[in-house]
Amino acid sequence: MTGMHAVMISQMVVLFAENGYDPVVCPGAICASLSVTGMCLGMFFATRNKEVKSTSLSCTIAAFLGGVTEPGLYGIGSRFGKAFAGMAIGGFAGGLYAGIMGVKAYNMVAVASFLCLTGFIGGNTANIVNGIIAGAISIVVAAVATFLLCREKSSATEASEAKGK
Repeated sequence: MTGMHAVMISQMVVLFAENGYDPVVCPGAICASLSVTGMCLGMFFATRNKEVKSTSLSCTIAAFLGGVTEPGLYGIGSRFGKAFAGMAIGGFAGGLYAGIMGVKAYNMVAVASFLCLTGFIGGNTANIVNGIIAGAISIVVAAVATFLLCREKSSATEASEAKGK
């Protein structure tokens, strides 16, 4: 969001130059980017506000298919702090899985759309499988966390809670 990813590009280039793959920056960036899709999807299901719902759906499609995460980051993430937290949780979960499984990126790819998962092709078959799983974890965990953090209570739920107090 602040452009600090540019600092990590030099580290990524060094890792590719020394090893021929990147086990740190690319897998983490891919998980972080895919978690934006999950955040937007989670917000779509969490809100009843038609404007926010419409924005969330268009941001989900833009991020997943087109790799354009800025609308989701600025239209949803910076606008709703809890949604941003859901995105961070999803990116962390996917990145943690990728790190534990030793996932490596074998080429430098644009890290935003679902096509970024092709960066895990190389090495053994487990690498691509675990890379895809890490991406899926990022999306699903971000969506669920955002939904749980941002869901709006129905009027029936609020009424029953008021009676119980």
